[in-house]
Amino acid sequence: DYLADKYSDAIPAIGTDFDGINDPVITGPAELAGLEKQLKDRRYNTNRIEKIFSKNFLRLMKRMSDSK
Repeated sequence: DYLADKYSDAIPAIGTDFDGINDPVITGPAELAGLEKQLKDRRYNTNRIEKIFSKNFLRLMKRMSDSK
């Protein structure tokens, strides 16, 4: 919420590298469905959720690839 509200929904992205992470909220990929539900409960629409879960990261990777 903080990043999306302060900057825009084009900034936040979910990483799925759980090797070595010690997060008390999301301990692995199986819990991402719970995060999606929480975002829906906070009235995030499908487009915003897709941006956070994949589109923002993919856009950045494409931009980096195009700049080479």
